[in-house]
Amino acid sequence: MIIGSPAPDEVDDACERVEKQVKRPVNATILSEQEWKASSPFIRQVKSNPTVPLIGEQP
Repeated sequence: MIIGSPAPDEVDDACERVEKQVKRPVNATILSEQEWKASSPFIRQVKSNPTVPLIGEQP
């Protein structure tokens, strides 16, 4: 899950590079900060589980 506004093509390219390394599918979900702050059932479920920020900080 990526929170922000990255270029989708760059995200796809990065996922493909990681897939080759780990030999497993890598799927990214891109959410805006507004979507992350929203209270949809999906976001509530994600927020209720542990997360690991890889780059940056959690909004």
